[in-house]
Formats: sequence, structure tokens, C-alpha cells
Amino acid sequence: MLSGALGEPVRRALEHQLRVGEFWSAERMVPVTNVHMMGDIEVMGDAGLGFLRQALAGQAKARCPTTTNARCMDFAWAERFRHTPGAVGKEREVIAILQRMDVTTVDTCINYQTVYQPHFREHVAWGDTGTVIYANSVFGARSNF
Repeated sequence: MLSGALGEPVRRALEHQLRVGEFWSAERMVPVTNVHMMGDIEVMGDAGLGFLRQALAGQAKARCPTTTNARCMDFAWAERFRHTPGAVGKEREVIAILQRMDVTTVDTCINYQTVYQPHFREHVAWGDTGTVIYANSVFGARSNF
């Protein structure tokens, strides 16, 4: 993967994970069975959108079941809440890119109640504080992000 044999997006993602592991002095990586991510323009910003565009151009795909957290805007109320057309367009683009990368845009922060419940000692990569706490304490799964 680090040599780029599976494409540049995979190489970059793995390189990033290794750097994070080095920062935290991690001894090893563990396979995960489920991912829950923040996938909205408010969190990702233009840099994140640019990364997604590059990843999609490199034909990146989710390698295990992946879902997204809640959206940063309600499209039906975007005008009333004075979201700019540019922000609305970027949010729609994030959704479209993630879907093309086989990410399920469930748009909820309670994925453990609606989509997937991890099992005892299962490793998941969930990127929302509440979901991590719930997975670790109630289900006995393991997520440290």
C-alpha cells in the first residue's frame, strides 16, 4: 500500500495513519470492521473537499462499511437559515463524492441505534465523541478516535 500499488489515495491514507500512530506512539495497527465519520463541509472545509476530490479521481473506495455523521445543514431550510448557495453546493458535492466512494450517507450521530451495533471487543473507527463513548462503554467494542 505504501508503494502506491493500490493507488495514490490509499498510499496517502495509510501514510497519514502511520504518522498519527507515530505521534501517539502506537505499537501496532488493528483491523476495523466499521467506520463512522464526519462527512460534511463544515468540518472538512475546502481542504477536505479538495482531498475528497483527489481521492475520487484516484478511484478511492471505502474498504469496510462506512457511514457519515449528521449534515451541517438542512437543504429544505437552507435559504431560510441563509446558507450561501456556495456552501450548499459544496455540501451536496461532499455527499455525492462520498456516495461514489461507497460511503453510506446516513446523516446521523446515533449510528449505533439506527445502522450498526458493534460487538464486544470488536474494533471500530468512529469519529464522533458520543459514538465512541457509547461503543466502548455500552457495547464493549473498541474505538479510540
